[in-house]
Amino acid sequence: MANSGSSVGGEVAARPARPLPSGRPQAAPAPGAPDPNSGTTATGVEESARAVVEGGRVHLERSVRDGDLEVIRRVAIPPRRRDSTRYLVTARALDIVGSAALLLATAPAVALLWLVIRIDSKGSPIFRQQRVGHDGKLFTFYKFRTMYLDARERFPELYAYDYDEEQVETLYFKLPYDPRCTRVGRWLRRTSLDELPNLYNVLRGDMTLVGPRPESPEMVAHYRDDQLLKFSVKPGLTGLAQVSGRNILRFQETLAHDLAYVDARNTRTDLRILRRTVGAVVLMMGAH
Repeated sequence: MANSGSSVGGEVAARPARPLPSGRPQAAPAPGAPDPNSGTTATGVEESARAVVEGGRVHLERSVRDGDLEVIRRVAIPPRRRDSTRYLVTARALDIVGSAALLLATAPAVALLWLVIRIDSKGSPIFRQQRVGHDGKLFTFYKFRTMYLDARERFPELYAYDYDEEQVETLYFKLPYDPRCTRVGRWLRRTSLDELPNLYNVLRGDMTLVGPRPESPEMVAHYRDDQLLKFSVKPGLTGLAQVSGRNILRFQETLAHDLAYVDARNTRTDLRILRRTVGAVVLMMGAH
């Protein structure tokens, strides 16, 4: 993936796909078909995708280069059915009441966790990062820091976001044992307590209680055109993917769950996902 138009730090890095066993025969690309390892077709045409930040939004651009000629196409977010006014009003009211109540109820725990993280490792207990929200708009995402402050310098290979088509298909987005995580950070991730500050994003209106999880700008270049539909709604604190496997899902499986939710969301579905989230958090399903 070409570098995004802005440099954004991250607490999330993808686990590389397992390489094919040595000696496995691989078919040659058909005439004009893209080579998954190089992005170059058999006829010498280079194809690439990149995430571009412009006007506070992330855009997906695809380019085709044939010699000195390059054609760049900006991909629009696909249209979807309009949510009813009743649904939107109900969802926002639930967001405000639910996030405010949870922020008040968890305030003592938040204060204690802030202190524990501060003692455990150097750096601010609160991690801030630019994430992609509704309509591709960037917003500041808040969570408890789970990694060492110098994780990017110590493990630069985990921030490359450079995958070929085959790797994207088999990609797991979180490591079962991430060397960048602090001792307290690993516990926070297993218990999902690192996401408590997300409630502030919900209260502000950047996020909603139920929806696809917000994406890192660097990963947008690995989306198919139709998968941009994910950004037609607000990102959520929890979602269908989070109650259907969470981190044990591959990147493409997570996106499939996100798109299924976007296509059929309604108040009843949101309430069902919220109920299932309680069980998933308590049982630590798919969390690491």
